Amino acid sequence: PVTGQTLLHTLVSRGASEAALQHAVSVGCERMIANAAGDIPGDVVMKKGRYSQCLGSTVPLRHTKQSYRDRQSWRQSYRGRQSQESARQSSTLSPGLERRVVQEPTMEAAVSSSAGYQMQSRGKRKSGLKLLTNETSSVPKARLDLDLDLQQEEELDAERLEETIKKAYGGRAKVSIDEVADKDEESRQKSKRSEGKRWQNVKCRVMFDDVEEAKTWQQRGSASREVQSSISAALKLNSGAVEFDGETKVDEVDAIMLKLDSDSSHILCGACLLYNGQGECEKIVHYSDRYFARGAVSHSGDTQVDGKSVHAISIVQSKIPDEVKQMYFTLCSCGPEDLSGFKDPSIMLFDTNQPDANLLEYSINQAAKSLSCVMARMLRHPSWSPGDRAVIARLLRSVKFPLLCIDLVMAMAAESTWVVQALGTEEWNLTTKICCHYEACTALIERHIQSSNISGKAL
Repeated sequence: PVTGQTLLHTLVSRGASEAALQHAVSVGCERMIANAAGDIPGDVVMKKGRYSQCLGSTVPLRHTKQSYRDRQSWRQSYRGRQSQESARQSSTLSPGLERRVVQEPTMEAAVSSSAGYQMQSRGKRKSGLKLLTNETSSVPKARLDLDLDLQQEEELDAERLEETIKKAYGGRAKVSIDEVADKDEESRQKSKRSEGKRWQNVKCRVMFDDVEEAKTWQQRGSASREVQSSISAALKLNSGAVEFDGETKVDEVDAIMLKLDSDSSHILCGACLLYNGQGECEKIVHYSDRYFARGAVSHSGDTQVDGKSVHAISIVQSKIPDEVKQMYFTLCSCGPEDLSGFKDPSIMLFDTNQPDANLLEYSINQAAKSLSCVMARMLRHPSWSPGDRAVIARLLRSVKFPLLCIDLVMAMAAESTWVVQALGTEEWNLTTKICCHYEACTALIERHIQSSNISGKAL
């Protein structure tokens, strides 16, 4: 707060060794906090002509408008520095630190959000709700991770089970089943399940738009068998045929990550354009201008994971300024002639505390021949409409509700959630490459905003 830089900035400035930097990161020093000059520690390292694997350095010329050729040549020199640095580390790190580096997946850069998420090569991801073109879905605010045991001889119908669990939790929650598997002998005995019968274990996520609703259901599940009874009755099972295999806990969802992905090593350039209630662009967050509102929105820079180009945009919902009402997400084809050069470009949204499980996902199928496109947007959605708030306020005053209580209720009514809408259709395509030149993109978005304001309808 005094010097405008973190401990990592100071260590880098004073030429600390890779081992010292690795120790600092391992005890919790944040790698993605910028100093007063707007540089993260990895940027400072690169400016000094070094490379640090543990800091996950990103684009070194982040304040300049680089061409695609500039970025590709940087990648080639970057790989050379990475190989040299890896060889040097093997002879300078202590044995414990050396083992820790070897165990991490190889990547060109690490990406951290304010919640500490690090993008890594992982196994198969858990699927989320698949959005159709122009479909919308709210971003969950809380999540229950369920571990259910069901005694049934027949194979469980995942689709029917998903709907049954949803109804058991009031019908408004979203449910994603991640795994269904038979319990083996050891796990069955550990859970004290009856012998001679088939027990199937179901792991799933129940996602809520309201934190208090999630906490209420967690408490009801702990204090009664309401959920188990509802599921067993719907599936026509015995009352004791549905059991929790472990305590359910509520995890709040605040820091989320939008990962722009493709099956290509070419750069699939993504950006986030933030708009206020007057339809004016407040900020464009992209690979060379990566931060907004002290980390409320941040961009990973150019990264590669498993040889694939990845741009990731971190969003901390609680930190987004109130004046920001919409966020638009764009893709640009850097390298190939158009987006058809990328196999299945897609957007995945996930909680940074559970990075292997998508909350939402969407693949573009109508933007192949465009050079760039607006593929999705997030918009602030009030919990209650202005008309609803006015009616409630009048009702509370008419029954002589205390003014302080009315203020509290209306403050709760003013809360909002974020909704994601899948775009990417022809009217959102662009005929120019917008990477670092977003004039055509902002003009397109503002035309749509003006059109929706005139018609009185949502985009």
